[in-house]
Amino acid sequence: MTRGKGATIRYSVKDALPSSGIASVTMKVRTLGGHLVRTIHPTDVLPNVGLTARFTCRLRRGAYRFAVYAVDGAGNRQVGVDTNRLAVL
Repeated sequence: MTRGKGATIRYSVKDALPSSGIASVTMKVRTLGGHLVRTIHPTDVLPNVGLTARFTCRLRRGAYRFAVYAVDGAGNRQVGVDTNRLAVL
């Protein structure tokens, strides 16, 4: 992604037995050293489909990691957190 431009992060929320049909999501972007630099709150999402979060990239050039945290409508938090790299040019 390019600093100052629109950015898209693709992600999904897996739920083997979706009971409520929605999940509340928080995405956290951290430096490789672990410092939190951005929190993104997409609207409530459907589980088990491909999703995107769009925002204007204001991060400094460099490498980051992002993680997606989800809670279903019944209040159940995810079991594990997956992370992925994010490069800003």
